[in-house]
Amino acid sequence: MWMTDILIRKRKKQIIQTSLTRMGILRKSLQGKKRKLVVLRKIADNFKPGNRYTEIEINRILKRIHNDFPYIRRLMIEYGFLERTKDGSEYWLKE
Repeated sequence: MWMTDILIRKRKKQIIQTSLTRMGILRKSLQGKKRKLVVLRKIADNFKPGNRYTEIEINRILKRIHNDFPYIRRLMIEYGFLERTKDGSEYWLKE
């Protein structure tokens, strides 16, 4: 079982290295659910648990990662990494 864990960690690391630069900028569009989940989990590290963010703050953080920050924001919500109020005035990292 531990060998499987090692292989999974290596694969995740490989996905992150091929998808994000060292500065955390997205190199290419996210294709495939597994790749999206791994990369979005890494992007979620930019947010602090318990903090509330405005849409402007979320956009500022995600804009550093990718020009199409609204798309990344939608993915973060769709895949359950971020939650928001119904009116979109506050966002937070889902715990």
